[in-house]
Amino acid sequence: MNIALTLPAEELPPHRAFTVADIRRMMDVGVLGENERFELVEGDIFMMSPKGVVHENIKHALTLALARTSSMSASIRPCNLPTIPWSSPISL
Repeated sequence: MNIALTLPAEELPPHRAFTVADIRRMMDVGVLGENERFELVEGDIFMMSPKGVVHENIKHALTLALARTSSMSASIRPCNLPTIPWSSPISL
């Protein structure tokens, strides 16, 4: 198994970059729960708070504000980032 290491600063220990395969193994052994929200960004795991009513209200208000201030005849739509299902055959 190859392990990618980066050194963020001389005084800090080496940093291990995680992969999708690592995340799957962590879920298999219970380190990460199946219903936990997190993002894997450039090898770092970021725990995310669940979306809620406040999140959706803010997203809606920002979308409306952008649409009202837009001088172009453009369509503004909020979107969600794509996710890869854990059962996906995609290998990253």
